[in-house]
Amino acid sequence: MRIASLVVAAGLFACTTESADDAGSSTGGGSSSSTGSGSSGSSGDSTAAADSSSGGPVGDGILQCVESCGVPSDCCLPGMPCPGAYPYNVDCVDGLCVPAQCDDDDSCTAIDPGQACVLVRGLRTCVTACAADGDCAGLGASYTCSGVADDGSAVCFERCDAAGVFCGNQACDPVSGLCTCETAGMCQSDWECVD
Repeated sequence: MRIASLVVAAGLFACTTESADDAGSSTGGGSSSSTGSGSSGSSGDSTAAADSSSGGPVGDGILQCVESCGVPSDCCLPGMPCPGAYPYNVDCVDGLCVPAQCDDDDSCTAIDPGQACVLVRGLRTCVTACAADGDCAGLGASYTCSGVADDGSAVCFERCDAAGVFCGNQACDPVSGLCTCETAGMCQSDWECVD
């Protein structure tokens, strides 16, 4: 479970939940971000979806805080064997950290047997498919079947407006359910507000 929490903390750029399990798992301050990549899923052909990623997130008009970097190791959590194999295969692209991306379904099932590797917001992400909120119950009380993978399939997602989810200095966008920023001043030190 600790590795899955690390994947969520390192791999996502929208919201963070303040709990005992998550304390200390962010890279800087309390405004670490997450898109729910470790907590969402798809029922489509995940192998084909995973093969079609360009390596970085797709600009979708949602401004979020992303850590800046010079080399991939700048994106690693302290004390982690990173960069390395998934879930430690973070990258630095154009001066911005790109979260770890799964290689295939096996990358995900090694951490959580109920997950598959699909594209979510342009990133190959371990996700949990769902048809109703009850399908997400095993991930935690704040997860609902409210996310959407790039192929349009329903995924479990922890929205920023759920009880216990904290956006730090960022704002919770009620439409997307993501923590968003308007300027870099809303982000922690050495992070940028980007699309």
